[in-house]
Amino acid sequence: MKRIDTINARQDINGQGKAGFHANDDLPGQDATYVSPSWLNAMQEEVANVIEKSDMQLDGQDNTQLYQAIRFQLKTLANAIYHVGSWHGSNNPEYNPSEALMPFFGYETTWILWPYLPKGVATNNEALGAISGLSTGSAFRAASTRIWQRLADGATGPTYQLSSDKDTVNEGEQIMFTLQTTGLAAGTPVDWIITGIEADDILPSTLSGQFLLDHMGKATVSFDVKADNKTEGNQTLVFKLAYIQGKQCSVLIMDTSKYPEGQTTYYEGTHTIEVQPEQIITLDMYGAGGGGGGSVYTPGYGADGTDGGNVSLTYLTNELVAGGGKKGTGGRWGNGSHYFNGEAGVGGENTIAADLYLDSNFEILINQKGNDAVIGSRWETQKGGAALPSSIGAINGGGDGATGVGDERWSYGGGGGSGGRLKIKFTNTTEEVVTLNLVVGTKGQGWKNGGKSGTDGGIGFAIVSTS
Repeated sequence: MKRIDTINARQDINGQGKAGFHANDDLPGQDATYVSPSWLNAMQEEVANVIEKSDMQLDGQDNTQLYQAIRFQLKTLANAIYHVGSWHGSNNPEYNPSEALMPFFGYETTWILWPYLPKGVATNNEALGAISGLSTGSAFRAASTRIWQRLADGATGPTYQLSSDKDTVNEGEQIMFTLQTTGLAAGTPVDWIITGIEADDILPSTLSGQFLLDHMGKATVSFDVKADNKTEGNQTLVFKLAYIQGKQCSVLIMDTSKYPEGQTTYYEGTHTIEVQPEQIITLDMYGAGGGGGGSVYTPGYGADGTDGGNVSLTYLTNELVAGGGKKGTGGRWGNGSHYFNGEAGVGGENTIAADLYLDSNFEILINQKGNDAVIGSRWETQKGGAALPSSIGAINGGGDGATGVGDERWSYGGGGGSGGRLKIKFTNTTEEVVTLNLVVGTKGQGWKNGGKSGTDGGIGFAIVSTS
């Protein structure tokens, strides 16, 4: 390329030794800079070379060819760096290369996020070594790094389904976590971590480890919850995959050492309660919290949480129900052209279908609706309805809604409502043992199927005291 070199080019206008152009009125007595054929030819060939070396023929009717050529060169460079099979690191857990690299490729490339710490890295504080940085290019440490590997365009990435065999566990019992995957080879490690408790609360006493997948893409890990005979209060164990965002499940560990005599707590499931002749019992029932809504990109649908389960007591034709909190609905983002924010779930409503006359077996002591979730600032997590207090803690709250996937956190998910509370006194006025049927429903599930996840609602339960 050459700078203008005609007789009346303006010298040093762009810096020392860098001639340029001037207009008629810039310099007294000097015409505007002439444009020479040699300079115009040079400009033409500079542009034409970019286009022709980008595998295109010049087209006098197409004024976008230079833009197309630049896009072609960028895509060629991107393919050389981010070729199929290459792997790259980012220290931003929200980063997704298929979206970030769209300006270079012109479409969404396919990537897999490694679910484990790379071989040869001894600890979470050790540098990863020579991995190109998608975010900053700086050295990463394993504790904050996500490693992506490019797959062939159109390939299907792996899936992960994490579950626990219990939502609630007493001290002295066992809990098992199961991981089911697709698209990963047998022997692939998948890192997990535990938060919310101390290592000495469980056996084996470790808060991190790896699943090793079998030929079916499945693996399990089990823990014994220690019965330490300490009054510590209930704790929530959160088990999650270390490098796969949004894949986690929670288990409430009940501090069974603090319960008073004559009091039993019932959790999810179907139970029978025998009441002796002339015996009086109280049943304090708490509906489960609704799950929080998620946030997804359109054309996805749904993203709602699920309703919290009821806690119901039946005897003969009588039925008394502590209602579960309602779900938070999900948000959807359509690139700003349209979007929908989630809505908050309402608190559980109680229902009573029983004979409550003076000589009845039942007396209602407390009839309290659950707390509604409320939509707050989009810059903060949409909180679920607050749990109602109980003698074992406030644990039946609604799940939180997801922060929005859209610009400025639009398309957030709504929080779930908390469960209601119904406290009943029952008197067996007969001379025979009577049986009450108690059903405790499951907690509402937060949205976890893509996009950003909502959290699960709190558990339902019933505290039965005898006298």
